[in-house]
Amino acid sequence: MPPAPNLAAMRSRRTALAAAVLAAALGTTACGSGSAPDLATTDPGGVAVLGTDGATETAPPATSDPGTGGGASGDGGQGSWPSPEDCISYDPNTVTANYAAGVWSIRAATTELVRVFGGPDDPDGQHALNLAKRYTKVCFIGRGNGRDDATAYVFEYWRDPSGISAPLPDPDDVCSSYDPTNLVHDSMGASGWRVRDDDHVLQIFDTEQDAIGGKLVLGKYNRICTVASETPEGDPADITYA
Repeated sequence: MPPAPNLAAMRSRRTALAAAVLAAALGTTACGSGSAPDLATTDPGGVAVLGTDGATETAPPATSDPGTGGGASGDGGQGSWPSPEDCISYDPNTVTANYAAGVWSIRAATTELVRVFGGPDDPDGQHALNLAKRYTKVCFIGRGNGRDDATAYVFEYWRDPSGISAPLPDPDDVCSSYDPTNLVHDSMGASGWRVRDDDHVLQIFDTEQDAIGGKLVLGKYNRICTVASETPEGDPADITYA
């Protein structure tokens, strides 16, 4: 078993890299979609709101290549999902992003799906909003863990494409590829568990059970993408998707 990495350094490098590449990708879209809508308007209550009025294109849900076990959306491969799943189903036409006090809250109607930490002008809120529009279900592994840096141990994955092709940054800027047939999960001692492809650590988990579920999900894809986020305390809070 390889030695556990320097966890703090790994998180710092991952967060800094994700933030840098996302800033560089602002205005870049995936799959030839149009440019992203303006970031925010302000409602009478003084809260910045990203609405659902921006023009979107409808496209068939993307499918995976069963020969690689991975893909950009959809089932992403064969086999089961973690059981039981911790998921929220929602209507993508009701999704908004509401900003207040350093937090972008991505909501479907009144239900919060995910949150992104940052400033009112950061592109991460738009990134998370457009991601949520593309699906009808978001699932989590690791919510409710009791660690001090709990957000670093939460893994998100998205299911059931909506057909809304809201623009996302270029995958080359916010994603990293891996071999889904080479995944292992192993212990990092008191720091928890991890899923990795050789020395490429894809995600850390609180428990072995969480790591096994994460490996099952990651095995359906061949890349992992992030919406960059970091709590005010400096803990990674990236939103993950494939």
